[in-house]
Parts: sequence; C-alpha cells; structure tokens
Amino acid sequence: MPKTAAREQHVNASDLSPEQQKLLRDVLKAREEWRAAHSYFNNASDPALVDHAILLLEAAERKYMFLLKEAKAQGLTVDAF
Repeated sequence: MPKTAAREQHVNASDLSPEQQKLLRDVLKAREEWRAAHSYFNNASDPALVDHAILLLEAAERKYMFLLKEAKAQGLTVDAF
C-alpha cells in the first residue's frame, strides 16, 4: 500500500468545525481562482495582458499555497488538483 494512501482520512464536512469548513471552502475557491488565472495567462495574447496575467497568476498561486499550508497546519488535507 502506498504511504499516501495509509495517511489519507476522509471526513464529512459536518465533522469539521465551522472554522475548518470555512478554511476548506476558501482553499477550494482559491484553487479555482488559480486555475482561472492559468487559463487567463494561457489565452492572453497582448503583451500588456500577458504582464497582467502573470501578476494575477502569481497572486493566485501565493494565496492558494498559503491556504493549503493553513489547512495542513490544522490537520486537514485537500486534493492538490
């Protein structure tokens, strides 16, 4: 059995505190923002839009990584992709 499979625990949202539920919602929202920023970057053609897309992508990635670290610190796991 792979190591990661042994560590995974699936819990119902109702088993989490309201703060943990909010954190998980924030992580999922940040992941969608990060994916949208990737799409925007991939479709930007004008040099000014490319620069803007890079800034959005970097900000979205930092937010997502921060929230993932917060979730991990609380013992929560979220599928990365």
